[in-house]
Amino acid sequence: MKQNYLKPSELIIPITLVAFLCSGVTFLDGIFNTTTRWFFLAVLILFLVSYCWSSVICILYHPLFKIVLIYAFWIFLSIAWSLVPQISFYKSCIFVCMSMFMMSAGYSWIIRHNYRQSCDFLWPIVIISLYSSLMGINSEKITTISEYYQGLVSGSNHLGFLLAISSCWLVWRIYLARFKHNYIFVLYIILFSVTLYYLFLSHSRSSLLIFIATVLSMFLALNRVEKWLWYISFFFMLCATIYNFSPSLNYQINQYIFKPGVGRGVVRGDGMVILQSREEVWKESYNKAIDGGMFGAGNGVFIDYDFSGKIGPSLSTGEYGREQGNSQYAIIEQIGFVGFFLYLILISGIIGVIFFGLRNAQFKIDRAVIGLFGGVILGLLGQSVFEAWWVAQSSPESATFWMFLGALLAAIRRSKFASMNQNLSIDTQKNH
Repeated sequence: MKQNYLKPSELIIPITLVAFLCSGVTFLDGIFNTTTRWFFLAVLILFLVSYCWSSVICILYHPLFKIVLIYAFWIFLSIAWSLVPQISFYKSCIFVCMSMFMMSAGYSWIIRHNYRQSCDFLWPIVIISLYSSLMGINSEKITTISEYYQGLVSGSNHLGFLLAISSCWLVWRIYLARFKHNYIFVLYIILFSVTLYYLFLSHSRSSLLIFIATVLSMFLALNRVEKWLWYISFFFMLCATIYNFSPSLNYQINQYIFKPGVGRGVVRGDGMVILQSREEVWKESYNKAIDGGMFGAGNGVFIDYDFSGKIGPSLSTGEYGREQGNSQYAIIEQIGFVGFFLYLILISGIIGVIFFGLRNAQFKIDRAVIGLFGGVILGLLGQSVFEAWWVAQSSPESATFWMFLGALLAAIRRSKFASMNQNLSIDTQKNH
């Protein structure tokens, strides 16, 4: 059964995700930016409350969301000792809205669509990321080692992130078309190859981590790792051989791994450090996290930062503060070790949901979609070690994380009902 994705009820969830993910896409700046995204979020909330209230209720009563609410209670409590209470209040409200309604949106999409359409809330992201990559080749020239390809997006890491998220849709489509529709299968493989090419060209290592986690998690869920292990091993052995005997490839890989010349790297006397572009940022963030102590400086607040005249109507983290570079250090700096402990409980709960969801799924297609969504979530959590998106509640990564988490919970629920129906059918046949 074909779905009309141009209907308003089918567009609102994908377009809201675009509003948060594509605010840095140059040809969409007039429509999707850090101001207009709140309008799209408000429309999404109105849609969910009016037409998909059951999905909101399912999220509110889910045990995992109770942990989210405990975490939210603590960040609201941090307003009491916050250095800048106004920011802590606004940031806490944003966290609740993003977590509750983005999760509800992802949940609603899965409940209202079949297996084939599970990832179709990403279709605008796929089109925008591929168009930005292909059309930007003439406008963006890589002239020095510090300039990485960014296409029509304001930043190579942002382009890499869009491509990594797009790969989720492409991997799912390849999986569905693997035994039929040969021409469609080849088309998806070509699009996937183009996506992977530009992902490498962006030099976004954290986005590559999301991509690897997504694909690997799906293979693990399908128990296909052993089958492909020899091919993967051969591929890496071939790459290692070429790396040793090809100065050109050697140079390119060094550029990707070490990212020299980014302006803040530290080259030691014994050579380059793999994560040198993060070293100084992590060091400063670590020191501020220690200063945060048990309770922190308040949600959204940076220690030893003068906020005078910096608080505007948009409250975008890009307009004040400093780069933190690590979500875990940022959490401790803002809401202390107590908040970090609650964060660990929440992450443990999410990992537990993924694990038990995979273990209890009886059908291969259920394991595939749970593994795919779980891989994106785990990849984003891995990326949070390199990017402090967890404390940037309206960031593209945050919006993606909560929507995929809601989709994951719905996929697990769908899997449970499928298993129950299967068992009921078996029991009925036995009785007859």
